[in-house]
Amino acid sequence: MSEQNNQQEKNTQTKQQEKSVDEIQIKSMVVPSPLHELKIDNELTNIKETIKNLEEQSKIANENLNHFFGILKNALSAMSTISQDSMQLFDESSLKMNQSVVDSIEGLYELITKTKQLDTDLKFVVKLAHDIKQIRLKVDTVDSVIKKMIL
Repeated sequence: MSEQNNQQEKNTQTKQQEKSVDEIQIKSMVVPSPLHELKIDNELTNIKETIKNLEEQSKIANENLNHFFGILKNALSAMSTISQDSMQLFDESSLKMNQSVVDSIEGLYELITKTKQLDTDLKFVVKLAHDIKQIRLKVDTVDSVIKKMIL
């Protein structure tokens, strides 16, 4: 029984504490006055003006962003065009360079072929020069013999 009494006593204390908390809350509540309502109206007006200003600034920011993205789009488009033109010029110059190298190689092969042909054609000239030297030596020998005979 004593436990039941203890329990009842605790319940009673808890209820009393709850009542005192409720009473404190009721006492602390402010009763709205006309001045208080005026302050609330002013704050609401300020909030509405702030929201209106934010909306206007958002519109301006949106317009600025649209303008910025338009400029960015044009710049990127111009850069793409320049890149395409550069790639086309590079491609054309590569092809021309390639053709020039091919033409140079063909010219070198032609020069080598003609040089070999000339070397073949001039072999008889070397032989002819040797023969002329031999003839000259013989003429010089004959000439010196004749001079000795005359003298």
